[in-house]
Amino acid sequence: MLTLPSIEASSPSTNELLRACQLKAGFSRVRETNEFVLAHPKSWMGAIIHEIIYDASKAPIDVELAWSTRIRYQVERAKQHPLNQRFADAERWPGYHLLYSGLRYFVRKYEPTCTSRGTSNSSGSRELELRCYDNKLKGRPDYFDSEQLVDYKTGVITDEQSAIAKESYSRQLKLYAAMVHAVKGYWVKKAVLLPVSGQSVVIDIEPEECDAEAAAAVERLNDYNNAIGNGAVKANPSITECARCSYQIICPAFWKNVNESWSDSLEVQSIEGTVTRKPFPIRSTSDFTLSISGSGTVATDDYTVRLGRTQLSSAEPLEAGMAVRISGLKKTSSGNALSGSLRTVIWRLDQIPEVDLWRFDN
Repeated sequence: MLTLPSIEASSPSTNELLRACQLKAGFSRVRETNEFVLAHPKSWMGAIIHEIIYDASKAPIDVELAWSTRIRYQVERAKQHPLNQRFADAERWPGYHLLYSGLRYFVRKYEPTCTSRGTSNSSGSRELELRCYDNKLKGRPDYFDSEQLVDYKTGVITDEQSAIAKESYSRQLKLYAAMVHAVKGYWVKKAVLLPVSGQSVVIDIEPEECDAEAAAAVERLNDYNNAIGNGAVKANPSITECARCSYQIICPAFWKNVNESWSDSLEVQSIEGTVTRKPFPIRSTSDFTLSISGSGTVATDDYTVRLGRTQLSSAEPLEAGMAVRISGLKKTSSGNALSGSLRTVIWRLDQIPEVDLWRFDN
């Protein structure tokens, strides 16, 4: 049984989760959910890059050694996880070479300041934890001084159709600016999104907007904690919020609401049903096929699913008659056939913990 906890303080990233879905934010605070979540190697590399940039801001650093040491450690951790073991070969992680190349260029160009485009301020703060608004907000900006606040990013920082910063990133920087003001007593003049590769984006800081963002973040946190106490935590099951949600496989709201009308809007498919034929090896390959009768983002029907050994391992042993959930499947051109992808997750229903439903309201 998974019991959702209260949240003591909200960070900019937690605020984005609360903004999207209270249930998702709650899941993120339950340690037991980790086993059922397939990680994104880009998030691992993002954390590693932040660590290396921070170290480089203090003294010259051997980037190759720092990178390889941290990557090896992350690979060993992945090998011990029932889902993440598929990521045992780091050089095959999506974006691995691009991010490493970008990191080397970034540190070469900005070492030892690692702040903004060639500027630094000896009185600035790097990764200083800020707590404010009665300890309901917390955060650790990458860098700030009285002139600017800088946030390093490893992915795309602008909307697809413009050079404007993504709304979520803009909100995060405004929230950081409000926190800096609450703790330090001054408003930074600008906020900078600084990607490892590509052009930076400057966001103007308007104190009223930042104060409003902080007030909204505190209100979301209070709403969530009140919902925990009242047993009415809300989910937001929708194509927009569920499409890339890491907790899809264990989320009761998703499986209660998903249907085949979602199919065309999602990159991958999900199905819940009963195994009608246990996994059978495909000759001359390392893959297996199994038959399943069920529904989800696909119509209720019988399906043949092709999966790799590492994808299947989390649900083994798997026999006919067992109930399963599978997410991250790809449609194929051959009718009722589905195939695994890098994001495929499969678990037997008897392995998936229930959510403390008296705390849940969709």
